[in-house]
Amino acid sequence: MERVREIAQLDSSWKSFTFLKFPQDNDLTKRMNVPAFFQNERNSVAIISANGIDNLVERGWTALLQFRKENGMLPEAFGFVLDADNEELNLRNEKLQRKIAEFNNKEVLYPSSFPSLGTVAFNGNSRFGIFIMPDCTNEGTLETLLLKCAAINYPNLKVEAEAYVNRILNTPALSAENETNEISTKSAGKNKAIVSGIGAILKPSKSIQVSIHDNKWITLPLLQTGCLKQIADFLTELLG
Repeated sequence: MERVREIAQLDSSWKSFTFLKFPQDNDLTKRMNVPAFFQNERNSVAIISANGIDNLVERGWTALLQFRKENGMLPEAFGFVLDADNEELNLRNEKLQRKIAEFNNKEVLYPSSFPSLGTVAFNGNSRFGIFIMPDCTNEGTLETLLLKCAAINYPNLKVEAEAYVNRILNTPALSAENETNEISTKSAGKNKAIVSGIGAILKPSKSIQVSIHDNKWITLPLLQTGCLKQIADFLTELLG
C-alpha cells in the first residue's frame, strides 16, 4: 500500500474524515485528528491513533458512526492494535472489552462477542479483530518488536544504543543531569530510548516514524517468517 497524500486521490468513502474545523477542541496547539490513509488497487485503509484504551475505543466508535452515516454501512473490516505494556494480556483485553460494551450501550457498532486475540471473526458483514503488541501472548510494546527487527537488520547499532542507554542509567550523575526518570520509570521507557537512539543515527533530527518508513526496520523476511509474522498474518486476515 502507498500513503495517500493528496485528497484528490483518497477513496471517496473517507472524504468526510478530512472535513475538520480548526482548532480542534478549541486548542490551537492540538494536532488535527486526520487518520493516516493507505491504498492499493484493492484496499483503502484508515489508521486512527489514540492514547489509552478509553480514547482508542471512543475514537473508533465515533469513526464507525461517521463511516456508517456517510456510506450507509460499516467498513468491510475494523480492528484494534494496542500495546500490552506491562499488564497481563487477559486483563488488558478485559479492559478493552468493558469499554467497548459501554459504547455499545449508546448504539451497537462494536461486536457483542470477540474473537481470541490475534484472530479475526465476522461482526455482521464486517471482519473484526484485536491484536495486542508484541505478539498477543507476552507483555511489551511496539518497541519490543522494533528491537527484535533491529537485532536482525541493525545489530551493531542496537548494541551501541543499548550500551549508551545503560551507561546513562548506571551513572547517577548523568542520570540526574539529563532527567532520565522516564527511561527508568515508564514501562517501555528504556526500550523507547534505545529505539530512538538507533533512529537518531539513521535519521538525525527526524521522528522514529520517519525512520521506520524510510529505513530497513521492517523487511519481507521478518514479515514472512520472523518476529513480525504474527501481526502480518493478522493484518492480512483482517484486510481479507
